[in-house]
Amino acid sequence: MANDDPDAALSKAAEELWGDATSFRLLRMRDRDRSTVAAVEFDTTTGPSQSAWVKIRHERGLAPSAHSQERPRLSPLPSDVSDGALLEYRGLVHIERAVRQSGLPWMHAVEPLACLPDQATVVMGLMSQGNVKHRLRNLGSTARSAPAHDVVATIGRRVGRWLREYQATPWDEPPSSGRPATIAAALAKLDEYRSYLEDGGVDVSLLDAIVGVANAATSVSNEPWSLVTCHGDFSPRNVLYRDPGDIWVIDPMPRWLVPPWEDLARFRLEAEVRLENRYPLAMGGAEAAAVLRRELERGYLGDAQNPGPHAVLVEALVLLDGWSALLARRAGTRTLADPRKAMKNYAYWVALSRISRRWVDEAARMTDRT
Repeated sequence: MANDDPDAALSKAAEELWGDATSFRLLRMRDRDRSTVAAVEFDTTTGPSQSAWVKIRHERGLAPSAHSQERPRLSPLPSDVSDGALLEYRGLVHIERAVRQSGLPWMHAVEPLACLPDQATVVMGLMSQGNVKHRLRNLGSTARSAPAHDVVATIGRRVGRWLREYQATPWDEPPSSGRPATIAAALAKLDEYRSYLEDGGVDVSLLDAIVGVANAATSVSNEPWSLVTCHGDFSPRNVLYRDPGDIWVIDPMPRWLVPPWEDLARFRLEAEVRLENRYPLAMGGAEAAAVLRRELERGYLGDAQNPGPHAVLVEALVLLDGWSALLARRAGTRTLADPRKAMKNYAYWVALSRISRRWVDEAARMTDRT
């Protein structure tokens, strides 16, 4: 059962954590489609005040538009906000364990304080760090400078290493289902995306090139299709960053078993779109993106020399899933009523086109090396 009343959820959190709490003060609150996130200070009668982030999931976040429902996806839409709160809490506990086992001084965890499934609420330690999304947007007047490249390289290397530590830490209760479960199913999903995107007006030659490179990559390998527990929403907005390189990761949703490269590919795609949009052409966005890709792989792979052909297939799936999401948003945006959204969708389309063509060339070279 979900609770869309923030006051009720906050009162329940106070009672659950500090039974003697008599009041609470909102420090700040952000209401989103899928959740309300509040920084709260709880007053207690027997000790100092306690501060925490309280995240309350909403039923309304489970009602996607018709266009969003129709598009191909790598996984089904969630159906229960209470289940989502419990998954997020378990993910935070797992991250805390991974950080502890890594022993890396720059790798940190947000403290998981409580989960209230009946309220669809997660309570966690209060954090004030900015995220990688904003850090990439604020590299300076150009992304071509050495200081900007140093920041991007540190982010890439440490995010890649963070993911390696997260995936290497055993789960108490790993998920039982995966997506897609076999290479054949992954290739079939590529064809499904291709048909949908062609109908939506995406350049057919680009789609053929993406699918062709992915098929060529899998044809040179008979390795098994391994799976790991995903983070579930591994993106620049969910990685907190503090100079000179401290990392926290939030908003886990470990619902599925996925190919190891999937979370990294999602982070890379979103980060590259941010860099392309913020620093186009002469401002060095493409150069910074190349630094990010190189250091992400270096941090994730460690001493391994090559990510292998399966990485190409996974990146193709993530790339076409990004196109699919964009088409659904675009179809649901009324240009005259939402001009800012329309412009944002157009900018994303342009950036994604450039990134896709660059990816085809890089992936073809990686396949040739294999």
